[in-house]
Amino acid sequence: MKHLIFCLLVCCTAFAQNNSVKKEDTVLNKAKVQYNSNGYKKVTNHSKFGVVDSTGVETIPSIYDQMGFFSEDKIWVKLGDKMGSFSKTGQEIIPLIYDYVGNFKDERAVVVNKGKYGYCNTDGKVTIPLIYDIADQFKNGIAIVRKSGKCGIINVNGKVLLPLIYDTIDGFDNGLARVYRDKKWGYVDINFKEIIPCMYERANFFRDGLCLLLLNGKIGFVDKSGTIAIPFIYEMAENFKNGTTTVTLNGKTFIIDKQGNKI
Repeated sequence: MKHLIFCLLVCCTAFAQNNSVKKEDTVLNKAKVQYNSNGYKKVTNHSKFGVVDSTGVETIPSIYDQMGFFSEDKIWVKLGDKMGSFSKTGQEIIPLIYDYVGNFKDERAVVVNKGKYGYCNTDGKVTIPLIYDIADQFKNGIAIVRKSGKCGIINVNGKVLLPLIYDTIDGFDNGLARVYRDKKWGYVDINFKEIIPCMYERANFFRDGLCLLLLNGKIGFVDKSGTIAIPFIYEMAENFKNGTTTVTLNGKTFIIDKQGNKI
């Protein structure tokens, strides 16, 4: 009799364990895994998106029409025409009240309502008001924003580091960013100082420590301090590579070094 009772207990335990496993695996069995981030899986179930953990338990239910990818352990979702953001464990970070929500970068996410851009922090609070016409993701603590047709740069606290006076701003490359205003090109440095004034018709990116510029129809080169390294006398020129470049002067083409000497 004792042996029979023991067998029944074992069978019941095994049955319960099997039911538990099957219950945990239910979501994964029905859903298709789209993306895996440290054990948390983005899944689709009947064309709806959700997230399950490593045991197969839903942390974000499969009810959303669209879903992004995890960035800083958070993911945006879309339901109908509104977007928000969740942590991978299912905590609501940004409520579903926005027309657009971007990925978190530098603990800030771009949010948009009625065509205006701003930023939320990881608590879901609007830390930079929705006043911009366009706003980029943060990178290394700064972001390019546009308002009334002009660009500038802000930090994660919303402080304006570079005034919104430019028509175009490129991202920083080797500590410098190309800027454009009044139909002329120039450069600003990482201290947001315009070290190469916006006075050139053309400005290439820095290559081999020098930048090819066009001034009054002639080509020359400046270094990263804004000092003219090679005078503006050439009709044509290429970017420097490995210490030399090809130029054309008075119809003749030849090679020069970084001091402007003909080779």
